[in-house]
Amino acid sequence: MRSYGAVLRSGALVLLGMVHSGTAWPQTVAVPWLLDRSWVLINIDPDSALYYADVAAERSRVAGDSAQMAVAFRRIGMSLEVMERFEEALQYLTAALGIDERMGNVRAMVSSEQKVGALLTRIGRYEEALVVLTKALQRTEGLGDEAASARCHNLLARVFQSTGRFEEAASHLFRGLDIRKRLNDEEGVMASTLGLADLYAVMLRHDDAIATYLAHNAMRRENGDDAGLATGLLNLGAVYHRLGRDQDLLACIDSALVLIRLHDDRMTESVALSNRAVALAGLGRTPEAMAQYREVIAIAETSGDEAGRAEALLGLASIMDAPTDRAASERMLRDVLRWCQQTGHRAMELEAVSALADNLREQGRAEEALALHIRGRALQDSLFSEHVGNALVTAEMREKYDADQREERIADLQTEVSLREEQRRRRTLERNAMVLSSIALLVFLGLLLRNLQHRKRIMQQREDLHRRQVTAMLKDQEVLSLEAMLDGQRKERERIAQDLHDRLGSTMSAIRMRCSTIAEDVRERAAGDAEGLDRLAGMVDEAVGEVRRIAHDMANTTLQKAGLESALRALQASLHQPGSFEVELITHGFDQRIDQPTEIALYKVVQELVANVLKHARARHLTIQLIRDERNLNLIVEDDGVGFTEGEDEDGMGMSGVRARVKDLQGEVHWDSHPGSGTSVVVDVPISSD
Repeated sequence: MRSYGAVLRSGALVLLGMVHSGTAWPQTVAVPWLLDRSWVLINIDPDSALYYADVAAERSRVAGDSAQMAVAFRRIGMSLEVMERFEEALQYLTAALGIDERMGNVRAMVSSEQKVGALLTRIGRYEEALVVLTKALQRTEGLGDEAASARCHNLLARVFQSTGRFEEAASHLFRGLDIRKRLNDEEGVMASTLGLADLYAVMLRHDDAIATYLAHNAMRRENGDDAGLATGLLNLGAVYHRLGRDQDLLACIDSALVLIRLHDDRMTESVALSNRAVALAGLGRTPEAMAQYREVIAIAETSGDEAGRAEALLGLASIMDAPTDRAASERMLRDVLRWCQQTGHRAMELEAVSALADNLREQGRAEEALALHIRGRALQDSLFSEHVGNALVTAEMREKYDADQREERIADLQTEVSLREEQRRRRTLERNAMVLSSIALLVFLGLLLRNLQHRKRIMQQREDLHRRQVTAMLKDQEVLSLEAMLDGQRKERERIAQDLHDRLGSTMSAIRMRCSTIAEDVRERAAGDAEGLDRLAGMVDEAVGEVRRIAHDMANTTLQKAGLESALRALQASLHQPGSFEVELITHGFDQRIDQPTEIALYKVVQELVANVLKHARARHLTIQLIRDERNLNLIVEDDGVGFTEGEDEDGMGMSGVRARVKDLQGEVHWDSHPGSGTSVVVDVPISSD
């Protein structure tokens, strides 16, 4: 009869990792991720779990991370144990323990010692297991880790139970149970209760075993743990089977099947169906039992469960009593024997040998039956020492500690998580220190860079200010020079004209008057002489007029010769300085000249406005527009200088002379200016068409 296996697990495990494909892992995959994937796959795909752990171990070795390398070695050992490569598993677990001891990591040492002790127990090296687990128990007591102590007690109970020292095994189980009750560890209490019930079953204390199984099942049912309840029901059924209570066995199996099918676990369902066939056979319902065995065989062949198939074949052959079925039964038993010899499953081989011997004796083949009987006795003798204290070897003992092992693995994961957290905390501190140092360095460099930029900006501002000051000084100097030149020319012309008019003109006028006086005197005496004097006076009048014309021409040479437009272009050429003071002149409608006094007055207005710009505006661009139509002449002077506000003294800005000249021309003047937006002056003057 088979018991509930390790196939049904609490919770669904999902394969998230990549299946071993022989390709190299990218270096971006972190070691903790590899270890986590290995943990998930240990019982689902131990070969892939081994691959993940092997890559993690190599990367940890290269990185010099001994703590993670020890974890990886434990993962490798656990994967190899599931694959039943026990010696290799023991080597890796021992290596992990050695690393933990060198590092002085007590919690990790306890985890490794528990795994080494459990594996030594499984392969029958009980004395070594006792030494390792006793040491682990002492370490847990030193740490004050009661949960780890409870696991050590359960593992020690397994060793003592395997060696037939049942009382000591029970003592450790009770101590572990007390600890878990004190810790309110419901899962641990249920696992310890299951272990105690299994121990009672091994000790053949059937009533105690049944009572304890029932208590365990009640706790599982209350907690809604279908997997644990199914385990308890199947193991309870094994006790009922030993007592011959096959009806109770069938009831337990049917209840367990309901729970197992909720999880759609075909392999575990196969185990339960095999046990159900045993119950049906015990109740004398042979056809149903045979049909049940055949269903189990079909499921095992589909799923590749060779052990399940062999056990089902053995069970089916054992209930085929009809003479016509003996040949078929013999074939099945020989098939089972071949599998047992290939896999080394000696306990099942003993059952197959005994059944085949009986089959051959019933067929009248006494010689062959005797040879098999002798072979069976030899197998029985070799298994005797292993059989002591292990009455459930082919059934419930194989999976009796499954729940406890699951709890141990969870605790082991918690231990590794705490170790990882410690490493992460240490690395976080180191990283924080490095980050703070980097931030401080960046702040210092930032301040230094900012200071340098600030100094550079100040130096640039100083250079710009100096350049502007020099430019302003040069511009002011140019303006002053230009003003001085224009003013000097104007004054010199005015002086010469004034001298011609006042001095030479006065002299000529005096001569004229003298000539008139002389002419009167001479006229009285001689008419002929008077006529000559009259001619002389006329010549003097002509000379005075010529002096006046010369004086006037010196003051307005360009205006008189070429007109207002040409005079303004000459003014533009004298003022224009590319890049520093640019002057633009726009004229329209000057096909004919206007009257000379108006030209002179407008030219004077332009001169005054330009002089005002040069003195006050600090402009870089000046525009002069002169537009003429049939009745009016429009003058616009614009600059991009500093401007002035409405409240400033406009006369102080040079506008009084402009207004006076425009008023003489019966015109109007308007100006518009704002601080920082320059100044615009508009002059409108009526003109005649002569």
